[in-house]
Amino acid sequence: DGEPRLRPWPSWAAQEAGDCSGLQYVQSMEVVGDEIWVVDVGRRNIFDASPDNSCPPKLVIYDIASGHAIDSFVFPDATAPHAASFLNDI
Repeated sequence: DGEPRLRPWPSWAAQEAGDCSGLQYVQSMEVVGDEIWVVDVGRRNIFDASPDNSCPPKLVIYDIASGHAIDSFVFPDATAPHAASFLNDI
């Protein structure tokens, strides 16, 4: 039928590279009831010689049914250094 078998979740738009309001490098997820909690490292290309550290690490909570973000928390640089941290577990 020509339709893709897989679709990005929650959407392609929510994963735009370089858009710090979106997801950059998801490292962990946990389903809690009707929600999914997502840890986003924020950093991209971290294993390259010049990683992109322009986005901070954050926790985003989505409503599973709608795919909409219902809450988020950006980790302060003092807690998770934006240029050095690698958050990977909830």
